Amino acid sequence: MKYNAYYSLLIKNKINNKWAVEFGDEDKECVQYELEDTWLNEGIKKKDTKIICTDMNQKVIDTYVEKLNKRNK
Repeated sequence: MKYNAYYSLLIKNKINNKWAVEFGDEDKECVQYELEDTWLNEGIKKKDTKIICTDMNQKVIDTYVEKLNKRNK
């Protein structure tokens, strides 16, 4: 089975300190553009953003975010 790279933009919530998926695409440049054009212009700090690469399986993405949030406790 071929691995299809999927890029997700995660933003850390300032109130609850949890990461959440805000945008995703198969094209990393598209996700990078979304980060720079929308989120950084809205005042989100670069340190509160991540672009992750997974396959296109939503469960895999959710599991990654859950693990990341457990480390933030």
